[in-house]
Amino acid sequence: MLILDWMQNNVIAIKPKTRLLECRRLLRENKIGRLPVVDASGIVVGVLSASDIKACMPAQDTGLQVLEALDILAETQAREIMTIPAVTISYKSTVTQAAMLMIEKSVTSLPVVDEEGHLKGILTQWDVFKGLTHMSGAQVMRNAVEVGFTVENRPGTLRSILEQIEGVHIATVLSAIDRDGRRQVEIIFWSADPAKEDAALDRLKGHPCLRYWARGSESYVNMEIVGSQPQKK
Repeated sequence: MLILDWMQNNVIAIKPKTRLLECRRLLRENKIGRLPVVDASGIVVGVLSASDIKACMPAQDTGLQVLEALDILAETQAREIMTIPAVTISYKSTVTQAAMLMIEKSVTSLPVVDEEGHLKGILTQWDVFKGLTHMSGAQVMRNAVEVGFTVENRPGTLRSILEQIEGVHIATVLSAIDRDGRRQVEIIFWSADPAKEDAALDRLKGHPCLRYWARGSESYVNMEIVGSQPQKK
């Protein structure tokens, strides 16, 4: 999935000389945590967060300290405390790449830029979450069956499973290699005919590599397989 399909196009950005008082107002009124800082040509030169502002403020236990804090907000410019360089991502990248970058850099949003660094949008952790959830087929899960398998990583293992899913609609097929070199497979399928859905699930229940299945409030976990797998850290 491309970032272009999930990013927010209407970005609230500020200039390097924007005062912190204005920055704080923008953050609060729009209920956001970060503001891209752009120069006169729209190139991202930094990012200012609510935590950046908080870090430069004195404790406000007395009226005098409150006034001091207001003075700081009124006099300090974004360029004085913004994070440089900004962690950005190309508009040609994918949502998965953005998720990996967020984890690597410990950030919750990414300004989206073009080849010259001009701001084109912003992608938040919630945008990533919605995108990956959509890709997983979760939008049909209320009326679908989710099954998971742990199989050997060799040609034909996935095909042998899919051949047993007949007469239903397959929403998604996800596959990944775990640390032990085994392939983890997750499949979501559904049918308007409950009998066809039941028949497909019954065929899969007997598969020796079945890890789990879930449908509505029903679920099953094969602890012989799950218990033998190392915990992810």
